[in-house]
Amino acid sequence: MRLLLLGDLHIGSIRDTDYVYRIIIGIIDRELVFNHCDMVVSLGDYFHRLFRVNEEYVLLAINVMSYLVRICRKTKTKIRLIYGTESHEMNQYRLFNYHLSSESLDMKIITTVTEESVCGNSILYLPEEYMGDKSKHYSDTLYSGKAYDYILGHGIISEGMPMVRYDDNQRSGEKKVPHFRAGELQEASKLTVFGHYHVLTRMKSVYYLGSLFRDSFGEEDPKGYGIAENHRFTFVENTEAYLYRSYRYNDSSPLYGNSDLLVGELDRIKKDNVDIFDGTRPGKIRLIFDLPSTVEVGFREKLQSLLSSEKQITTLITETKIDQSELLSSVEAEYDFILDKNLNVTDKIYRYISKKYPDTELTYDELIEFIGSDLKL
Repeated sequence: MRLLLLGDLHIGSIRDTDYVYRIIIGIIDRELVFNHCDMVVSLGDYFHRLFRVNEEYVLLAINVMSYLVRICRKTKTKIRLIYGTESHEMNQYRLFNYHLSSESLDMKIITTVTEESVCGNSILYLPEEYMGDKSKHYSDTLYSGKAYDYILGHGIISEGMPMVRYDDNQRSGEKKVPHFRAGELQEASKLTVFGHYHVLTRMKSVYYLGSLFRDSFGEEDPKGYGIAENHRFTFVENTEAYLYRSYRYNDSSPLYGNSDLLVGELDRIKKDNVDIFDGTRPGKIRLIFDLPSTVEVGFREKLQSLLSSEKQITTLITETKIDQSELLSSVEAEYDFILDKNLNVTDKIYRYISKKYPDTELTYDELIEFIGSDLKL
């Protein structure tokens, strides 16, 4: 059995919808038309946020799915859509409900723990769900002693996302997203592949696939999709993913006291990233300056003067270092996404508002309009 795995497409996070459509369609053609796959699985977060019906992203989401459905009908390929993080998905898979009744297509939307057999292989699907008792919820599946060929899901694997802490002191009746251990997944399956964390991560036979696209800083790692075959995982890089590269200068860098060195460093960066600056490859450069306490007063003005016409370069200036361990311990598990480096600032604000005030009708676009622009630090 051969599976095409797509993780964290986040349709709506990249404004160039033609680019997103072209990349995804190219993968579908390559892996379903020219290569044979028995099933294509989306590992959650197909959507980036809640859309208005007249947004261009809605058309993109429908067009991508319509193309996938059309190809899968011809190639007799099954489709499985695993529900991801609620603040991204927002129950928008209902857009595709009309495909579910098609007699010529085997398509399922997985919203709760589900097991099935495909081509003689046992598969356990673990979408992201809120629950009160993890052991009870998975008592008939993950914790039943059964052995699966594949576990495919979306959520938190502790070893893969150590920056996310979990509060074990769960209050009575409170529902939370479970944290899995790589060991328990490995024990229950020959191969496990999850979506949610945007960085390709291997934990023996357990993997985070990572996201297909790169839409912010902090995601310099390779992006791509996966092929699972004979219990083996193969990562295929998306070499056309946007480029986001960061350069950091600590407080002992000689750049702070020598403007000629600063000019030379900027010239070097332009030469090393000529594809970004000549428009061949979409992307941005971020310069992170950890300012020393003795920095000259005119350094900021000099930096601003040098970069005033450089649209591809953004800067981040820090003056104090935060103890990350203290910060982690002060953040409630429910809001641990605040420390997720895969989310930009606007996403974090929107998710916080959605969790803190679930009845709000504020949309993502309205938030961007209110704060003035989409913040990507």
